[in-house]
Amino acid sequence: MLALSVIGCILAAILVMLLIPIHARFFYDCAVMKAHVRYLFIKYRFFPEKTGKKAVKKAEKKTEKEYDKQKQEEEAEPGGLKATLDTVKTLYTLLKSSTWALDYIRRRMVIYGVRVLVTVGGPDAHQTAVSYGRLSSAVYLGIEVLGRVFTIKTPDIRMAPDFLTESTKCEIAFGLRIQPMALVIAGANAF
Repeated sequence: MLALSVIGCILAAILVMLLIPIHARFFYDCAVMKAHVRYLFIKYRFFPEKTGKKAVKKAEKKTEKEYDKQKQEEEAEPGGLKATLDTVKTLYTLLKSSTWALDYIRRRMVIYGVRVLVTVGGPDAHQTAVSYGRLSSAVYLGIEVLGRVFTIKTPDIRMAPDFLTESTKCEIAFGLRIQPMALVIAGANAF
């Protein structure tokens, strides 16, 4: 009886962990991009990469390995058109079989915290107004299309023309949220 209760507790803990969502956060500010993934209390920053002595040594080893691998690939004979067609057929069958899984993941993914802050500038007032009109129509249309494909929670879009500066400033941030259970179900039904 004790073994059954221990197994039940372990299964309940796994179920709870599968129901806690994974969060991915992306931030772009003119030239700087940051991105990280968070699950429970674990946070992994995957862009920009870490810098330091260990990271530099690891990058040097990686570049040596990549160079050797590239040299071996160049020496190997190319497969030709038949190999390319086989690869395309394999990708097509994989995509065709996983259509339901991708759609299931798309429906379960939530985009939240969408923030677009843009100040449009230009060399003269006319060019600034034209750039502002084009950019605002592209941004609003893009958000509308994404809203029809994904679930987006209240986007915050602030766009304004700045007739006194010649540069355009932008800040874009958003997050993705999905439960690991959805990924497990989609993976199980993909094949």
